[in-house]
Amino acid sequence: MSNVVQEPRQETAITSDQPYEMKISMSVLEALGINLYSNAAAVVSELVANAWDADANLVSINWNASGDDAFVEISDDGSGMTREELKSKFLTVGYSKRAAEGGTSATFARPFMGRKGIGKLSVFSIADTVEVHSTRDGERNALRIEVEDLKSCIENDKPYNPEPIAVSSDLGRHGTLIRLTNLRRRRIDIALNALRKRVARRFDILTLTPPEPKGGETQVDAVKKELEDLRAASEVVPANDDSLMAASSLKTRFYVILNTRPITFDDRIELKKLEYLWEFGNKTIPAHSLAPDVVRNIMPANVSGDGSWSVSGWFGTTARPDQLVEDEEAGSLKNIMVLSRGRPIQEGILDRLDFSRLFVSYTTGQIRADFLDTDDEDDIATSDRQRLMEDDPRVEALRDFLRAALLKASDQWSDWRPKKKAREVLANNEPIKNWIDSLPKYQRDAATKLMGTIESLSIPESTDAAKDRLRLFQSGIVAFERIGLREDIERLNQLSSMEIGDILNVLATLESYESAMYLDLIRARIETIKSFENDVAENVLEKVLQEKLHANLWLLDPAWDRISQDAKMEEHIFELAEHFGADRPDEDALKRIDLRYCNVQNRHVIIELKRPSVKPDVDVLYDQGLTYIRALTKILEETGRKDEPYELIFVVGNAPGAKKSPPSKNPADYSRERVAEINGRVFRYQELIHKARAQYSEYIEKNKNLARVSEVLAALRGESS
Repeated sequence: MSNVVQEPRQETAITSDQPYEMKISMSVLEALGINLYSNAAAVVSELVANAWDADANLVSINWNASGDDAFVEISDDGSGMTREELKSKFLTVGYSKRAAEGGTSATFARPFMGRKGIGKLSVFSIADTVEVHSTRDGERNALRIEVEDLKSCIENDKPYNPEPIAVSSDLGRHGTLIRLTNLRRRRIDIALNALRKRVARRFDILTLTPPEPKGGETQVDAVKKELEDLRAASEVVPANDDSLMAASSLKTRFYVILNTRPITFDDRIELKKLEYLWEFGNKTIPAHSLAPDVVRNIMPANVSGDGSWSVSGWFGTTARPDQLVEDEEAGSLKNIMVLSRGRPIQEGILDRLDFSRLFVSYTTGQIRADFLDTDDEDDIATSDRQRLMEDDPRVEALRDFLRAALLKASDQWSDWRPKKKAREVLANNEPIKNWIDSLPKYQRDAATKLMGTIESLSIPESTDAAKDRLRLFQSGIVAFERIGLREDIERLNQLSSMEIGDILNVLATLESYESAMYLDLIRARIETIKSFENDVAENVLEKVLQEKLHANLWLLDPAWDRISQDAKMEEHIFELAEHFGADRPDEDALKRIDLRYCNVQNRHVIIELKRPSVKPDVDVLYDQGLTYIRALTKILEETGRKDEPYELIFVVGNAPGAKKSPPSKNPADYSRERVAEINGRVFRYQELIHKARAQYSEYIEKNKNLARVSEVLAALRGESS
């Protein structure tokens, strides 16, 4: 790994008197150590929390988890441990700092994050070999734990004695170093960036902006120099204002460095994505960590009426829900993490709130509720700090508080967001702006909000996403006009109380809307005509033309707009036609699915298409048509409907020929008569196209001044009006 710190490790002599001893049951080892954590970020977080409790200012993580010599090191400059403290604190499972040392650290009076005394066992979930090096008050000690040896001793009911080892000289005057080897690959298989993002999210104490490096310094050098300067200033005797300020500053100085680079608020990737932010009590997030146009809001922080229970922190919403899950390294951010004393106490609480509004799909956050983990109250967190005891009064109060806060924020969001998106739409979409400007003044606010709501909808990113949103805008405009039309009709019912100008405006709106809706339909049909013409020119298969023509029967006859289709009837005609035509020489022609059936205006219509390049023979058409008629007649007779009218339509590219026409007959006349014998009509593709285009284009030309809505819809499609 390119940015791993790997300095030569010098060793000092082992000091040893009485052996180290670790006592633990197999069930505790497996449940609270080996199997408690499944991800590396949680393990690292436990060690970072221990460093905070030890009054450390700097935690350095050296993550080198790949290759045969993989290892992980976590070192801190905290108070460290003597040999006796290694025995009594680290090797004693369940050692409670709060019970033994009070609720705060010795030097900086920091509230202890740890409580159960089992966090140190987390290392066994990712490593089979654990080294602990620690220095305090000039005393230097180190030990090694082999998990397999530990298990063997437990199984044989023997005490386990960790091996004393030489102490790393990497440690300073005080501090602790944990070195992990023989790593469990599956659980440490995490990218460095992923580890950084996930650790950043698990602490609200990583808020400091590290000092800028100077004169060739690294970021680590700059941090170490800042801490050295503060320590030197704080140790001035007698104390003065500067030394007291330095000492106070050291209390809150806490840096975590992962492979040469500090973990900061800037690693909280969700912060830059926030559109709206709600903070409890006051602003706590640095402005530079947020998007420049984020909308910040302050909410009350008191959970209880007397203020004894309160929260800090924040929650916010992104522009799209997928922004909370699009970064695989960071994991899903679609939840609110609850922290207490600076570290997680419940990974996500949204799922526990019974809050089902759309708002939560856009929501992430981090809330600190220290009242959930006080020294004088029962411990209500599970061992892995994933959940809280649901029936505890503190938890119930927090849930009620957050539910109310989310309800208020959701209402605000539902009002603000469409307005913001509407401003963006009006600034970037001229057709929509023109449409809104064309509306009566009393409708413009509602129309603006509707367009903003559509713009704010989350549409899955795809090649068709832009088209999908366009269709939503078009449908929204049409729907709004229909609603407006209904409102105007209601206003017409109050004519007696309306001024003449208002009446004329309503009537003009009605006329414009009806014309616009019809014109938009016409425009859509002209696009269909263009598509049909292209298919004909390319001589596509009958089946392609058949499907398009059957879906647009107005190409054959403008009156044939809405038709009834009977799939069962169509199927029977196919079957019977094949049966009646089985002994015909053109048997294969009947097996092509190039005909369709429909019922138009109580007339049975059978449509047969020929490929545009084919020049059909009228006698072949006659034979095919007769076969279809026989099939249809049989069905109608069986169902008691034999007198119902029918029609055959042949659609061809070229005029039918007449190979068998009598010498005395004109071929064209013979063809017409032959088709008429079976109540048929022949249409040519170009004829259909020309007539349809002429009819609809003429209407548009005559009524273009009435096409207010239609022109908007056309503009949205990028068409000229």
